[in-house]
Amino acid sequence: MKIVALKSKLAVAAPLALVGIFGISQLAPLHAAPAGGKKGGKKGLAPKMQANIEAAMGKPLTDEQKTQIADAAKTQREAVKDAQDKFDAEVVRVTGLTLDQVHALKKKKPAAAPAAN
Repeated sequence: MKIVALKSKLAVAAPLALVGIFGISQLAPLHAAPAGGKKGGKKGLAPKMQANIEAAMGKPLTDEQKTQIADAAKTQREAVKDAQDKFDAEVVRVTGLTLDQVHALKKKKPAAAPAAN
């Protein structure tokens, strides 16, 4: 499966899962909640997202619902990581660059493309 197609399916699947679970018609983006309320953590549901879901439902999420959504968010992050790893491997295969070079390029600002001959 092409990486673009996989990313598109992931982008659609996670919100649809929430729509199926809660019957919500409009969702804000799902973000990982900071672990222990600190930045940088990737556990659970972001407070803003939780508030949006609860407002759409008209009631607070149960602990079970929070756990299920946190599990879905973890699954989504793992799927995205897998897709990114496959993309990196394909770039290595196609270009001959090393994996370290590909990772470094992802962190760089875009450079001007070389002139076509």
